[in-house]
Amino acid sequence: MKNMMKRLWKRPETHTSVKADFFAFLKKYNSVPRKVETENGATHVYFDFQGGHFVAQIKRDDLGVDITYPGFLEAPLDELQEVRSMCNHFNARSLALKFVYAHNEEDNRLNVHLSFFVNVVQEKALLNLFNACFYFQREFCDDYHSLIDAKKKQSEDDKEAQQLRLNRELFLLREQELRHQTGDTAQYRRGVEHTLLLDEFVRTVVELDAVTYKSLTVAVGDAVKTLTDTKLVAQYDLLGALIEHNGEQVSCAHDDATLTLRYATVTDAETERMMIVLNHEGDDGKTIWLRLTACRVPRNIGHDESLDSEPAEAESVSVLVAYERATDAQRQSEADYMWKDAKIKLRNGESLTEEEQLIADATNANEAYCLYHGRRLMLEGRYYEAIRLFENAFSAMLTDYFNLNEKERGIFGDVCYHLGFCYNELHLYRRAFYYLSLLRDDGNVRHASELINALSNGKDLRVFSLTDDIMKNISQQFDKEEDLPEYLQSFVNFMRRRRAYSLIDFHQLDEAEKAFTDMLDEPENADYAISELAYIKQLREQERDDQNP
Repeated sequence: MKNMMKRLWKRPETHTSVKADFFAFLKKYNSVPRKVETENGATHVYFDFQGGHFVAQIKRDDLGVDITYPGFLEAPLDELQEVRSMCNHFNARSLALKFVYAHNEEDNRLNVHLSFFVNVVQEKALLNLFNACFYFQREFCDDYHSLIDAKKKQSEDDKEAQQLRLNRELFLLREQELRHQTGDTAQYRRGVEHTLLLDEFVRTVVELDAVTYKSLTVAVGDAVKTLTDTKLVAQYDLLGALIEHNGEQVSCAHDDATLTLRYATVTDAETERMMIVLNHEGDDGKTIWLRLTACRVPRNIGHDESLDSEPAEAESVSVLVAYERATDAQRQSEADYMWKDAKIKLRNGESLTEEEQLIADATNANEAYCLYHGRRLMLEGRYYEAIRLFENAFSAMLTDYFNLNEKERGIFGDVCYHLGFCYNELHLYRRAFYYLSLLRDDGNVRHASELINALSNGKDLRVFSLTDDIMKNISQQFDKEEDLPEYLQSFVNFMRRRRAYSLIDFHQLDEAEKAFTDMLDEPENADYAISELAYIKQLREQERDDQNP
């Protein structure tokens, strides 16, 4: 669980003034500032560029310039949901450009703005960013007006389906650049949102197996207690440290708690420590939100270990969980109703929502329960809790895999995909790979994209052979690149970006630089390529600094 290096924009110390370079750029392209203001040391520049009205803010410390393309789209307030969805969608598509909306109280309308930041004024990069602004402005406006037109033409049911499809697209967006329960997994557990055993948390989130527990000290408010019985430590309910009562009367008795766990692993008998901090993060009346953060404390370094060795590094992970006031019976009743309703719609040939499609072919109520609530939790961003439900379904179907019919194997594939997606979101890439690798040869672009994400984000060498194999397979089916369907071309671009990203992680900077340079003139890849080229430049400057201290 080592933290990945953050890719930060950093201007070289020897670079000239950003402010001077920016004004020189405007002058070269005959853009005369309409107004220049200074406020609190920052410079605000109002200017036109290729017919667009822009505002730039140059930081007081001259470390960069924020450029905003304001109000390129207006919408009435009752279209807030559509505006919000489109902004989320395009923010996920573009790393360098950010889409935001604001409420203009004077005319009670929504204004959509587009902005980007540069810390070095480079002519080609800046031109590409301006061009990207105009490109994405057109895309945004066209897609938005298409959505509104479709909304007006469709019935209420069709509106819901349209929004669900859009939400699904947002959920499955590829650019994520960013466990396994104990006991009899074939049995469907109840009240899984109501307990979180320490042993399960350690095995699944912290990814430690074969652990021997020595002691657990729990500090809540002024009270401190220590458990030394191995079984009691393993079965300690982490949520119980803050939660009191149950059902609808449940409440959070404290805002935080600190736990100190002492343990040893099968590979190292030396006692180690882990700090687990619980924080109360809110209560909406139906759900109490809690955050759990675990940190493995570095131990003392021996003579045969370096300061950057694994035992010397602090490893941490944080997850958001929730305690729901709904009873198990209420959740089961909701799932049963949705399952039966989906089956009726399927028999009648009616259209199904994404949730209904997932559970319609479930073979029993327990399976439907796990699929329905697992997807609901996943869409709420509660990936850890969703995993627990999906793994129940996975384990039950796995034991009977060779007896599953075609539709049931489709459900099994969906479960594998959702598990892989959730583990990717939790940065547990080896676990994600296990489930997604089961779908490697099914020809599904969505499944292949998640598998590539797991390998690329996990710094796994297999990302190169996998992307090369897929590229070769595609080239054998299509003689020319222009013959590719749009969805497949988008997938190819995605693989190129991910492959080049991985080249940087493996310090193949020349090859990565060439790959990203080739993308600069491609609208779908340009803004991503700019940010990665800046990162490559930063790495080379750091290497020079290290060689010439």
